[in-house]
Amino acid sequence: MSQHPQLATSYGRERLIAAASRAIDIGARTYGSVKSILASDLTDRCPAPEGSANDPPVLRSNIRGPRYYY
Repeated sequence: MSQHPQLATSYGRERLIAAASRAIDIGARTYGSVKSILASDLTDRCPAPEGSANDPPVLRSNIRGPRYYY
């Protein structure tokens, strides 16, 4: 956060922390992603998506595997 104090100044420290946490949860770990979350008011008004970017992928029988393309 110290690299981009303008986000904290513009949106407030609490919202910036919430946006950074949400970005980590969805696997979007860039400045632009955090700025977009703040600009879209996603930290305050929308719940974070269920699951995490670190969760294992969902395996389903109807999804084509890597062998389909070879």
